[in-house]
Amino acid sequence: MAALNLNYSFLKGTRKVKYEDYMLLQEDLMKALGTKTKQHYYQKRKRITNIPVQEKEAVEKVFAKYEITDPNEIWDITPA
Repeated sequence: MAALNLNYSFLKGTRKVKYEDYMLLQEDLMKALGTKTKQHYYQKRKRITNIPVQEKEAVEKVFAKYEITDPNEIWDITPA
């Protein structure tokens, strides 16, 4: 049986943050994900296939800083 591949997107969570906090959130997420360019950040924001546990936890920790703690408010998970 083949492994199920899932795409994780945190775009949904970014829309929950106040407009004035978005740039700070973006900087924090880029650091947490180790992305150097905005292009790479936008790709990851839209889709991370089979996200490693440590990356998922790092993203959720950043959102918790902005009082978004429910994973259902952060992630859209779809089949790859």
